[in-house]
Amino acid sequence: MPRPNIVWLNADHYAFHPHFSLNRDLINTPAFDRLGREGVVFDNAYTICPLCTPARASLATGQYPHRHGILNNEGAHGSRSAFKPDAPLIAYELQSRGYRAALFGKWHAVGEGPTTASDCGYEGWSPPNYGWVYGTAAYASYLSELGLEHPNVNIEWHLKKPAMVGKRPIRDTSQGLALHPTCGVIEGPPETHESYFLAHLATRYLSERAQDGEPFCMRLDTWGPHQPYHVAPPFANTVDPAAIVPLPNFEQTWETRPLHQKHCLDGILQGTQTHTWNDWAPIVARCYEHISLVDHAFGRVLNALDELGLSQNTLVFYSADHGDLLAAHGGGFDKGWLLVEETTRIPLVARGVGGARGARSQALVSNLDIVATIRDVTGAQPSNGAKTDGETLTLLLQNPELSGRDALLIESHGHYGEKVVQRMVRWAGWKFVAHLGDRYELYDLKRDPYELENQAQTPEYAPILALGCEQLLRLMEQSDDESADALTLRAQIQSTLKDSP
Repeated sequence: MPRPNIVWLNADHYAFHPHFSLNRDLINTPAFDRLGREGVVFDNAYTICPLCTPARASLATGQYPHRHGILNNEGAHGSRSAFKPDAPLIAYELQSRGYRAALFGKWHAVGEGPTTASDCGYEGWSPPNYGWVYGTAAYASYLSELGLEHPNVNIEWHLKKPAMVGKRPIRDTSQGLALHPTCGVIEGPPETHESYFLAHLATRYLSERAQDGEPFCMRLDTWGPHQPYHVAPPFANTVDPAAIVPLPNFEQTWETRPLHQKHCLDGILQGTQTHTWNDWAPIVARCYEHISLVDHAFGRVLNALDELGLSQNTLVFYSADHGDLLAAHGGGFDKGWLLVEETTRIPLVARGVGGARGARSQALVSNLDIVATIRDVTGAQPSNGAKTDGETLTLLLQNPELSGRDALLIESHGHYGEKVVQRMVRWAGWKFVAHLGDRYELYDLKRDPYELENQAQTPEYAPILALGCEQLLRLMEQSDDESADALTLRAQIQSTLKDSP
């Protein structure tokens, strides 16, 4: 059998938990559902870091952020703003194995550094840094090819600036973050949305590879369903806000939680006029419609694999870089720097070559494991003997009933220009989060999936807290998590263990 191809469908900022459990019937995702029927759904999948740039740098290297050094979006507080000269970039490793490596869409794997996807070994189409589609020449050429006009968008809501509501050309959204916290309806068919444009580029690339027979690893990285939640007919107005089950932690309070969490949410929500669940429900509805639109674009790629005769020998992943805080934990927005389930849980489904079909895995996995799996199935090796992280999913794709790793480490170093050092360990039904200089968190996720009861200070949970400390220290040591901040946090955790009953 020829070497397998890889297609990696990677969405951005995906509102997955608890939306897919509470409101699954309202979220239309035929591509995700199809891959679930034909492959393995991972029910306990997490991002390695719930922030774009460090997570995406990890997806390019297969390393934790603390190892590659890109810790936040801004390149501040000791974070690198570009890859190390000897970074183990998987695209080059694939090339050394005779694979073509392509990326279409959002890159954002470095902050203010000059490194683009093409600088890191990818062909395809991707603007530098965060990038934006609608003002580019490539998007304009695509519209011309399809005979479409450059669309307007009717912005119907802004988190803090009601004056920005109204109609404007969608290319205006290229002006930066001012229009990110919005939702609205595009005046045009779904083909005018960035995800359909990227699917168009990706399917053309697949057609070329079907003709020349060269093995490939192709990533398709949409900007959606990250806000702005701009959707086009026929997806617009398909979700009734009144039908959405409210999130159980919408009215959460902060008395027992780390102090920095309230500070984060206060900053996000300061000045907003969106307060009640009835205020938030229409925004959540637009988000669900946005997820559906992006999923249908992914479906075009799956259909192209079938039509081109590539499906039988192509390993397919469907994932996201991280989650979305939308309307959770006191009515949040974006992601902040919170290590909550809403920001850390992601969708992950994979269709393996000759793997299990229609199965579900309960193993703890992360999007970093996708990189390890690609290395495993292609024979690619980390360059310069670099250490990498993550575990291959190959055995789980063949035997989804296996338990996998016993614990998973996730990390954060802050956001919005603020430094907040945190480490999270997830094991069995438990979750422990250690915050440098702040309160700990401990949750029994089987009993409390919405993280309403922090048990870190509850005496009867002291043995579980101690176990969480031990697990976290072990994983930090194993992954060489030894910056000055990490060592200080480790000392803090060790002190907690010493003082435990």
